Amino acid sequence: MSVPILTIPETAFNPAGYLPAKHARRSRLLRYMLTLTRTLAAALILAYLVGFLAIKPLMETTTTQRIEFLEACRTRLRAFYINVMGRVEYIPTIGIERSHGVVKKVYADSVCQTEDLEKKQLAEKPLETLGQALVLEKLSLLLTKLQECLAYLVQDIEHYRVVDFSLKDLRQKSEMVYFDQNKLFSEQGQTRKPRHLAREVKQDIRSIKGMFMSGRA
Repeated sequence: MSVPILTIPETAFNPAGYLPAKHARRSRLLRYMLTLTRTLAAALILAYLVGFLAIKPLMETTTTQRIEFLEACRTRLRAFYINVMGRVEYIPTIGIERSHGVVKKVYADSVCQTEDLEKKQLAEKPLETLGQALVLEKLSLLLTKLQECLAYLVQDIEHYRVVDFSLKDLRQKSEMVYFDQNKLFSEQGQTRKPRHLAREVKQDIRSIKGMFMSGRA
């Protein structure tokens, strides 16, 4: 009895043959995306290195050269401007016509950069004090009036002491007459005679005059 020889084909060891066709296509797409992403990442890194190591120094050098050139131009223009303005003594008036709607107006623009004329204009220009000059004038007038006033004491006034003594005496008499402590309470049925205040004040004034005339005050 003979035994047949069994052979295993090479395709049996390929796992892709056992997977469906849809899964195989998806795997190829994924591999393609991964390859593309790696390529782009490598290209980006290479471009960054080239820009950082090569392009950046070149741009810095170019910018520095431009700044130096502009600084040199500015220095020369400044020297030229100072030289020209040092020679100019007078700049004529310039008329500038500007239209505001329908009406046209001409503006005069006079410019001069010389130091002598600028000092002259500053000297001729009135000083703006915002009304302080008027305040100073009024304060000066008030100071003059106050300096003319003489200091004095009240006691030095003529007849001050006489009048003061008379007023004190009058106040004492009035207090004794109108505010007598002994007459605060009156008996019932006792009628008080009405007083004539004007006549009493007149008599007090006459008594004060008599004191002055007699020299007792």
